[in-house]
Amino acid sequence: MKQVQWRPLLTSVLVAHLVGQIAHLLAGPMAGVYAVMPKPPFAPPGWLFSPVWLTLYTLMGIAVYRIWTSSAADRREAMRLYAAKLLLNGLWPMLFFRMGAMWAAALVMLALALLIFQTTRRFFATDRLAGRLMLPYLVWVVYMVYLNIGFLLL
Repeated sequence: MKQVQWRPLLTSVLVAHLVGQIAHLLAGPMAGVYAVMPKPPFAPPGWLFSPVWLTLYTLMGIAVYRIWTSSAADRREAMRLYAAKLLLNGLWPMLFFRMGAMWAAALVMLALALLIFQTTRRFFATDRLAGRLMLPYLVWVVYMVYLNIGFLLL
C-alpha cells in the first residue's frame, strides 16, 4: 500500500471544489431559479444539490490524486481529460442559470457526460480505484442530462 501524499491529495480535492465554487458564484442565484422552474418527473428537491456536489467533488478530487501520483505512462492523458471535464463542469451552470441558454447547456451537459465516461475509462485503465471513484459522478451527470432535457422541453 502506497503512503498518502497529503499535499497532492489536498490540492486535488481543493481544486475540484474551487472549480465548483467559482461556477456556483458565476451562475448567480441558482436555488431561486431552480425553485420557480417547472420540473420534469423525478427532479430532486433543491436542497439535495449541495450535498451531492460536495460529495462528487471530493470523490473526483481523490480520484485525480490517485492518477496524479501514479507512475502510469498514460497518466498525463488522463489528467488532460480530467481538466477538460472540469472546464465543462464549470461552464454548465453559467449557461443554464445565468444565461438561460438551455439548448447550449443541454449540449454541454451531454458533452460533459461523454467526457466523464472517457475520463472514467482512462482512470480505470490507470488505477481501478480512481475509476470507481468517478462512477457516482458519471451516474449523476447522466441523470443531469435527463433533467436538463426535461427542463428544456418544459
